[in-house]
Amino acid sequence: MNGINGEVIVVDNHSTDGTPNFLSSRFPLVTCIRNENNMGFSRANNQAIEKARGRYLLFLNPDTIVPENCFINCLQFLETHNDCGALGVRMIDGSGNFLPESKRSFPSALASFYKLSGMSNLFPESNLFSSYYYKSLQQNKIGITEVLSGAFIMASSVVINKVGAFDDSFFMYGEDIDLCYRIHQAGYHNYYLGTTSVIHFKGESTSKNTKKYTDNFYGAMSLYVKKHFKGFRAFLMNIAIFLGKIAASTRKLFLSVKKASIDNVASIFILGSVSQFDETKKLFFHSAPYIKPEKCFDIKQAGKFIKEAALQKNKTTSSIIVFNEDPLTFKEMIDTITEFPNGAHYFFRASGAGSIIGSSDKEKKGLVIC
Repeated sequence: MNGINGEVIVVDNHSTDGTPNFLSSRFPLVTCIRNENNMGFSRANNQAIEKARGRYLLFLNPDTIVPENCFINCLQFLETHNDCGALGVRMIDGSGNFLPESKRSFPSALASFYKLSGMSNLFPESNLFSSYYYKSLQQNKIGITEVLSGAFIMASSVVINKVGAFDDSFFMYGEDIDLCYRIHQAGYHNYYLGTTSVIHFKGESTSKNTKKYTDNFYGAMSLYVKKHFKGFRAFLMNIAIFLGKIAASTRKLFLSVKKASIDNVASIFILGSVSQFDETKKLFFHSAPYIKPEKCFDIKQAGKFIKEAALQKNKTTSSIIVFNEDPLTFKEMIDTITEFPNGAHYFFRASGAGSIIGSSDKEKKGLVIC
């Protein structure tokens, strides 16, 4: 990592796609922990904590794209804010839309019901129905929040050693709320750095339209209440969880969440060098030979086209824009889709990679073209 003396630890929770072998062949300096079973999010992170030797720790989801200046910005902030227990950043989905879970409030009965029932998604701008999210802090500002997303949390090893690692009673979901709450109880502040953005594709771990997701998510909420709430307050929270689960289950009857596809795509525009254009074109030809990439754009020229594509988003066909790393930077890619959210379907290809990734909907499984 440029300018940073660090180490990368990947915990593989019994994947079936050959990830450990790929990592060892392409990135020999990466420490890979191979689990024979899916140990869950919390326990896997704790395995990495045991091996980590750094002064600062970053817990990062694999379905993320991070700009080149992100780690430096975060480390500089932590170095100058001794009261910071944990730090999060502004997250956007694969279409450039802000993800409000980047900054959240500690759960209350009413806020939890609105969130768990899906009402916060129906009325995202409402201060009442979206009170689960930390509305008092604007998305592009820097300030104190209460809960950060487990997809990106940076903290000092001193703080983690003091408050304890993730509670591995949480298999998936809720572990970030629990950790942030314990950091808060220890007298630290959780900060949100809204001036730095990362892409979090989401929808990659478990489809929200499955029983497995429902059991994991609402089970985690119940566990959090059991651990941190007592008496009448716990009673109200459990009612909120019960009603929210019923409302969410009813809502699922009318929803169908499918994997993303490149059907009904009118055209593909590839940003990068001439050689990258040819390589990317070959990848698309194997997956969709009926689609012919039309042009090769410079990123400075792409803005006008993306803006025009946004005006066409209600039509039955859409366009794909593929960003190639080198000469482009990930920061340029993120800045572009942030300026034009939903302008097109965005895909990303790292330098030398044999695949292209993208996701146009945070509720859906993304697409890998290889």
